[in-house]
Amino acid sequence: FDGRPAVSGDLMKQALLSLKGLIQTQKLDRPVLIGHSLGGVLSLALAQNEPGLVSGVISIDGLPVFPGTESMPEAQRPAMVESIKSGMVGLDHEQFASQQLQYMRGIGVIDPAVAEKLAKLSSRSDPAATADYMAETLMIDLRPNLGKITVPVLLMSPYNESDGAARKLTEAAKTAYYRSLMAGTPKVDVVSISPAREFVKNDQPKLVGEAIASFLKALGRQ
Repeated sequence: FDGRPAVSGDLMKQALLSLKGLIQTQKLDRPVLIGHSLGGVLSLALAQNEPGLVSGVISIDGLPVFPGTESMPEAQRPAMVESIKSGMVGLDHEQFASQQLQYMRGIGVIDPAVAEKLAKLSSRSDPAATADYMAETLMIDLRPNLGKITVPVLLMSPYNESDGAARKLTEAAKTAYYRSLMAGTPKVDVVSISPAREFVKNDQPKLVGEAIASFLKALGRQ
């Protein structure tokens, strides 16, 4: 990402090992992990695998299973993943930049000017690596072991009324849906952030900051 060379192999596994190594080598005292989207998934996975390393998780629109795939049989996931990857692998920089701009305008953020700014940043990533990370994320389902996450979890759910209306999904219904995907997590709170799209922190930095501060205060980590 961000112009760095792509790596090979099991990307999520390497990212988890790297995150664990960072905490251990820097002797961080049970930090609170804050991750957006893929970062939220990684944070939940580390808290699940290494509950003694962290004291809490704040996941900003990062879920234990990709929304809309929770009922998909495991055998069908590889075909879905390959279909998505085929639309990204082999793109040249101009094509990838155009795809990123379309994504940011339609799903990423509400403000078109911010969408253009973020698309310029995200298009610096390697298209193949982006596709690989997306593919691995789509294959993940952390739900069977959510009970192993013993620390408090805050999940932020973005909601934009016009998008919700198009899908006939109310804010309360989306919050309940996100909460259902976290079922089995001993200590979880789902907070809706509105109006916002997937890049919640860019649409509503103040609300996101307040939610983080409230969570940290409750943990006694301020």
